[in-house]
Amino acid sequence: MTKTNSSEKVRHAFGLCGRISSFCFFLALTLLATATNLNAQDTQLPLEDRVLLGEAFALAENMGDSVWEAWSEVPFTLLLVTEEQEYLFNHDNPTDDFMDLGFDSMLQTNVYVRPNSGRYSTSFLATFPAINGQNTVVMGRPGATGKTSTEWVVTALHEHFHQLQFSQPHYWDRVAALDLSGGDESGMWMLNYPYPYESEPVQAAFQELESALAEALETPDLSSLKLVSEARLALRQLLSAPEYRYQSFQLWQEGVARYTEIRVADWAAKNHSPSPAFQVLPDFEPYESVHLALLKSIHDELLSHNVADIGRVAFYAFGAAEALLLDHQDSAWRAHYFEDMPYLESHTVKF
Repeated sequence: MTKTNSSEKVRHAFGLCGRISSFCFFLALTLLATATNLNAQDTQLPLEDRVLLGEAFALAENMGDSVWEAWSEVPFTLLLVTEEQEYLFNHDNPTDDFMDLGFDSMLQTNVYVRPNSGRYSTSFLATFPAINGQNTVVMGRPGATGKTSTEWVVTALHEHFHQLQFSQPHYWDRVAALDLSGGDESGMWMLNYPYPYESEPVQAAFQELESALAEALETPDLSSLKLVSEARLALRQLLSAPEYRYQSFQLWQEGVARYTEIRVADWAAKNHSPSPAFQVLPDFEPYESVHLALLKSIHDELLSHNVADIGRVAFYAFGAAEALLLDHQDSAWRAHYFEDMPYLESHTVKF
């Protein structure tokens, strides 16, 4: 992998901007000033990564509690995994293997670094107590994760939402009360629970429900919502009580995190101005484009899924669709979301 230093990136920005407008020339000057400051601080974090992370942290800061109550109170702790190093941000007690690079004025946090530990893939997109027991978003760079920079920022907020979920005072007690771990204390049961994905009746009922959800997203009227309610009940009747609890948990946790991406992108499109440096990244796209693409992806996935092939991943679009429909049925549902863990259905219209 060829390395590119900060001055080379800035020269690229100058060349790109020269082909676009004089305004971009001013932005390139801003990048040059930032790069000079970066070198003066003697940090090893590349400029593009600082711009990317700065955008994610700024969006979270600007959004505050607009999408979820008390979200601003949860630390946005993040570990950026690169091929050579791992950079840690917004952590108040890193482990001894991290070196403190000092305070970064762009990111408004101390930056810590250690050599790549080999524990996490550069394509990682996950949240768990990775560093000293603190819930940490662990992500690779956009290219390694198959995302554009704007998609990456929205996905980072998806993972940051998991930090809000995990920080709830009753979260772990209610997870234990689901009684689904089978003695597995590693948490891997959340990924590997034996839900009956291979059952042909479950596959048929799952597909029927997804089709009803896709139709209701297009036309969320009483008729379409009734079809969803009937299909939801038909699937539930095929599941054992533990299987239904697992499905509900996945919809509540992962489905609503996917829904949160849509709400974040929508809020950003209407209320947030990306930084000039972020806007000149070569793969930048407007938040409105990401918002529309996310909505389309939910609809398309509902109509193309085969639950036997993709397993647990099917709950992402399923749960996101349920949450989007809740917006039409109960405008206050998010205020009670954490209290009702893990049952989204407590807010749906009954027929």
